Amino acid sequence: MDKEQYHVIAYLVPTLSTLRLPRSLNPTSSCGPRYSQRALRRRRRSFDQQYALNAPQILPHWQIRWQIPPRKSLAPIFSVFRLATSHRSILFTTASQLVKTYCSGAAFGIFDRGKLNFVDHSFVDETPGLTTQLAAHGLPASSPPNASNQRIEPMRSPRKAEMGTSKLQQSALAALSESVSELGQVQSKDGKALLVLLSFLAPENAIHVDNLFLGASPRKRWTAQGAITDMDAVNTGLFPELCNLLSDRGRLTGALGELEISGLYNHGNETHSLEKTVSDSIRESIPPEYLRSWRCQALLVAYRGISWKYTEPLNPNTPLFLPHVRHTLHETKSFGDTLPRNIQIDLVTTLLEATRLPKLSWKRFALDEAAVLSKDFANWEIDCRIAQSRAVVARITGQVDRAFACLDATREMPSTADQKSHSVLGQEILQRVLNSIQVERLQEAKELLDSWEPLTNHPSPLERVIIFRKALLMGRLLRFQGAFEESIAHLRSAHELLDASDEISFDEDLRDLFCELADTLRELDNLQLAETYLQSEIARRTDNQITAGTSSLELCLAEVLFAQGRLEAAEVICKKIRDRPALLKFERLRLHLLFGRLYFEANDLDSLTHWSAALKEAGNFHLTNGRTTRIIVLSICDILRRLGHTELVQKSMQQVAFLDEAADPMAINYWIAGMRHWQQHLQSSRSKI
Repeated sequence: MDKEQYHVIAYLVPTLSTLRLPRSLNPTSSCGPRYSQRALRRRRRSFDQQYALNAPQILPHWQIRWQIPPRKSLAPIFSVFRLATSHRSILFTTASQLVKTYCSGAAFGIFDRGKLNFVDHSFVDETPGLTTQLAAHGLPASSPPNASNQRIEPMRSPRKAEMGTSKLQQSALAALSESVSELGQVQSKDGKALLVLLSFLAPENAIHVDNLFLGASPRKRWTAQGAITDMDAVNTGLFPELCNLLSDRGRLTGALGELEISGLYNHGNETHSLEKTVSDSIRESIPPEYLRSWRCQALLVAYRGISWKYTEPLNPNTPLFLPHVRHTLHETKSFGDTLPRNIQIDLVTTLLEATRLPKLSWKRFALDEAAVLSKDFANWEIDCRIAQSRAVVARITGQVDRAFACLDATREMPSTADQKSHSVLGQEILQRVLNSIQVERLQEAKELLDSWEPLTNHPSPLERVIIFRKALLMGRLLRFQGAFEESIAHLRSAHELLDASDEISFDEDLRDLFCELADTLRELDNLQLAETYLQSEIARRTDNQITAGTSSLELCLAEVLFAQGRLEAAEVICKKIRDRPALLKFERLRLHLLFGRLYFEANDLDSLTHWSAALKEAGNFHLTNGRTTRIIVLSICDILRRLGHTELVQKSMQQVAFLDEAADPMAINYWIAGMRHWQQHLQSSRSKI
């Protein structure tokens, strides 16, 4: 036995509650240093040599009971460790293997570790106390990396290959390789490991390469201080071997190519799919003791593909990841609450982040799953964010009262708040502002916005996000009230934050920002600058192949072109947008308003069709206070007057009078940019008749 082995054993001796050693490790023998009678409890027992040689394979069946370690000792990690062997190196192999596997947190799921979380604990180096004994026998003394601080930080594995895979994982991968070898001509280790992982994702659903790559790559997360940090996939439990494969695009592409050649995998445009029969066959061939572990691996890869807003850009292929998140959550439902707490929190937070993705059914699913997984948490931030997400869903479905109730049910923020908690409170205030806007209580909304400020004069990145959104919403509120100069000042303040915050990704808010800037500049008749902003942002999206949000920007541009008298150019844009599927309801309303005015100016009777459609779309909003409806009805009256329908005109004007009486001067007066100018145009036209 070499010195390094003795060094490790010396470190582990104080951590074993009971230990039976072979003769070769007897402290009185000449093969190594002497240890105390009490420490080693000299016991000799002969044991079958074959059992000793096969110990790594039967390791999962040894009686090991885990307990949560205290902060200042490594000892209670092994509550019971009983081993008898005559093979002199097996103790070192076993001990080092266990430390690698469980201190790295890389193989959770192989054993039922309950809610044990090694990453959240730091250990104390107990070897300095043995330094004298080691030195006496000519062995290297152990010392912590920093001699002035004996605290050992939680083990963090490097991103790439120097980390190495534990023997337990190697044996698991070897067993899996043998299991899948009969299913095709997959010869490489990479191909076999990838094929097994894919079999635990949603069968027959497109798997985008980005999902695999991002799922194994470091993802950006918020710290308690409101800064942005990287979280390595290995620290959340992904096998290092698998992490190295998926986060290396070259190796990943090669492995996918091998699967395609083998005929087991269908290849599309940067997407792949595994037939259900193949997926089922692979899972059935896997030893039962590894199924739970691989379900966890698939869950990690699936959910980690979703980015957190503002920490990094949203991948345009993210919607393709969602079926696999659904599937893996279902597959791990029976033991999801036994995952280490830090992984549960990361999963729940990612699900809440994912509620911003399209489709109401997905929003509800992600929200419900997050609520179930966090039911035993005593975490104010998680509870607050769940309430915020519920309020968003309630607003989308028109349940405004419920949106208010969701936020009113949240607990008060803890007195020991950090920048992150303070920013979560700011996010809640922003949701309350949106609720108030929904019912046109604009003064209340402004007071809410004024109630939040960063904790210091040097706000953290997360606090700067709240400052940005606060300026954006204030600009919108002021435009609604007709305070256009004040509005543009707040919007420019938000725009300046883009260049001052390089580490923050505002990509998902750029549509709203540039639409607000353009609409306010339209109200101020600064049409050239409005067009410049819009053309620049649309060009950026075109260059980066970003389609989401482009329709709203192009509708703003069509409004500016209409105001400039460039009617043909505006009509071309509107016709292009009309043919797109799945427009937002506000986009549909604005499109009909533009077509109505364009055809009105051309004396085209299709104008009446679009004004009628706009009137119907306006009925889907609570936000108009009747003013937009009033302008639409006046436009219809003008057309009916031209057609000679006097009786219909009179009835419509009675409706206009009713809307005038119900109007609240403190509510939203200028909802959709350009309608104020159109109303003035109608009045001018009637005065000329």
